[in-house]
Amino acid sequence: MHFLILPLLLGVAVYFLPTFIGFRKANAGAIFALNLLLGWTVLGWVGALIWALTKENASNATILSSIGAITPASSACPACETSVPRGNAFCAVCGAKTPAWD
Repeated sequence: MHFLILPLLLGVAVYFLPTFIGFRKANAGAIFALNLLLGWTVLGWVGALIWALTKENASNATILSSIGAITPASSACPACETSVPRGNAFCAVCGAKTPAWD
C-alpha cells in the first residue's frame, strides 16, 4: 500500500503542473479551472500549460490610458509621491500643491 502513495502524489503534481506554474498570474483561477475540469484530456492539459507559460499582456486600461482614451483617477504628489485623487488641489499627506488637472 505504501508503494502506491509516492506515484499517486507524483501523478497529482504532474497533473496540476500548469496550475503551479501559473499560480501568480492574474488569471490563475481560470487556469486552475481549465486544468481541473479538462486536464484529463491531453488537449486541455496542454492548453492550460501553454496558458500558464505565456506572458501576460498589458491590461486594457493601460492600453486605453496610453492612447488617451481614459484619464487616471489620481496622480502622484510631486513632494511625497503618495496618490492624490483627481480634483484635489493639495496633497492630504504633506499639504503640497498638486499640478492642475486638464
